[in-house]
Amino acid sequence: MTTMGRHHIHLLIPGQYQNSSELRSSNLASIRLRSALVDQQMRATGWEVTFGEVIPGKPDVVLVGKIGAQNISERGAYWISQLISARSVGSKIFLDFTDNHLRSDSPMQEFYRRALPIADHCIAPGSYLKNLLSSHVGCPVSLVADPLEISTFQVTDRPHNEPLSLFWFGHGSNLPYLVKFLEQQLIESDFFRLVVLCDSNSLTALEQYRLKTKAKLSVALGVWSIDSMINASRGADLCIIPSDPTDPRKAGASSNRLITSLALGLPTAADMLPSYQEFADYVVDLKSNDFRETLLNPKKLHVKTAEAQHQIIPRFTPEVIGKQWLELLSQTA
Repeated sequence: MTTMGRHHIHLLIPGQYQNSSELRSSNLASIRLRSALVDQQMRATGWEVTFGEVIPGKPDVVLVGKIGAQNISERGAYWISQLISARSVGSKIFLDFTDNHLRSDSPMQEFYRRALPIADHCIAPGSYLKNLLSSHVGCPVSLVADPLEISTFQVTDRPHNEPLSLFWFGHGSNLPYLVKFLEQQLIESDFFRLVVLCDSNSLTALEQYRLKTKAKLSVALGVWSIDSMINASRGADLCIIPSDPTDPRKAGASSNRLITSLALGLPTAADMLPSYQEFADYVVDLKSNDFRETLLNPKKLHVKTAEAQHQIIPRFTPEVIGKQWLELLSQTA
């Protein structure tokens, strides 16, 4: 039951979490980076916070997290019925739209087509999704970025490795772009050490794949965690983030991987997704001639990386992003 006079928010998220600590350590980025931060921020300001797949009582606010593809037919129908009921008793529905779920090949498309008209307010992590949503819904749409999960590490002017050490980290859904980059953009004279951090299932699939690249590569694979990412970054010369800005599955990706790479103090080369474009002065476009020059001397990017840490990174701290969530979700209070 909600305490009289105390505001209540429910985070509608998939899975079972017993406490706030479990939210913060979730292996789902949408929960770890977004739901857990909302939980922490709202509790700190006196709100009652509940989370899970069942909406209890009559919360002032329901924040709909990423539903996920598992059991989507049953879960989707259940969530929709609950959202309709919650709105009928006065709850304000905020929907967090973390990926382009409206694309035709998304198993979550039907849920979002039904959920968006129920929402009183939508949130997106980047401008691409914000603009996409604005053309589909009649309610307000706000942008709240993903926060950094790490502190900022100073750019160090160490001698670069021989061979050059490239670093890639990310979700398994991004591995095909890495493979395409290795197979299509590298040339015979390239000789690199490559460190790849990802989830164990995706790493197993990558190990079984016969890579067809012209380059000489020494590849080291590891399971991603915050600690393993920080440790790997310390031995790297350059972080690479291959993607495809024309692919509707990835065009709406947030800036989080790029911001994280810069916070790690790493020179960074990336395909310029829409959410990356405002940071173009601080990174190298993987498709540009500058990328080849960067491979010869990644240190040329050190000044720009340090500048990015000063100019950009402070916008993405949990404190700054948390205040944005609080301001947005408190509108109805």
